[in-house]
Amino acid sequence: MGRLSTWTRAAVLDQSRSWVSPWLPPGSTRVTVDGHEFDVAGSEATLTTVPSTADALDGAVDAVARCGVTSLLVTVSPDYPGGEQVMDVLRSMSAVPMRVDDIVATDASPPAGLPGPLDVEVIEVRTREQVVEFERTSALGWGYPPPSNQTIDAAWQKLEPGSFLARCGETPAGTGGFTLVGPVARFWGAAVVPAVRGRGVYRGLVESRLRAAAARGATLALVHAAPTSSPILQRLGFMKFGERLTFRVTVGTD
Repeated sequence: MGRLSTWTRAAVLDQSRSWVSPWLPPGSTRVTVDGHEFDVAGSEATLTTVPSTADALDGAVDAVARCGVTSLLVTVSPDYPGGEQVMDVLRSMSAVPMRVDDIVATDASPPAGLPGPLDVEVIEVRTREQVVEFERTSALGWGYPPPSNQTIDAAWQKLEPGSFLARCGETPAGTGGFTLVGPVARFWGAAVVPAVRGRGVYRGLVESRLRAAAARGATLALVHAAPTSSPILQRLGFMKFGERLTFRVTVGTD
């Protein structure tokens, strides 16, 4: 782990910028207005893509204002080409900083020389029963309300390879997944149930996904890592390539 034998920094950042998450926050709806895609929940929307120019950002703000929302979450990176200019526009809008995630990556190769946690078992989700356990465990890890039967049915209908469930003994302990896009495994959604944190569950989920991704032809594992998970990933050999900053913009006040 920790090698990047064929990927340049520019290529990693390009892969990061092109990543549009398929995940919808609970209670949100994905809409498209004038070619701009948003996740709308109540009075707030999230722009699903990273605006590459000031004009693209202005167009997104104008479009989302017609959705009846009052605020927009926008993610940018000073490490992407043109990112500093877009950030300058956000500052001119008095955008409020909300979150910083690290862009981290490593070669998608099986970890060598690191024994897995002894009491953590990680399986790939394949059955409806495992989907039920995955959705309930994920909600516990993220602090969301328990999933409804409708949510579980929808998850089962759209299940694809790449979702993983961790257990400590017989106890559901954590979840995580990856989506394979060409040679890139986009790692997403890793969460550990609070009662079993500190027992190597997160590490087990990372190592299992690296093995599975490498077996399916991935050469890069990419993560947009929260401040809580980025240090763990870097200790496991991932390298930091930049940061993604999320801002809140007030819209629709004219």
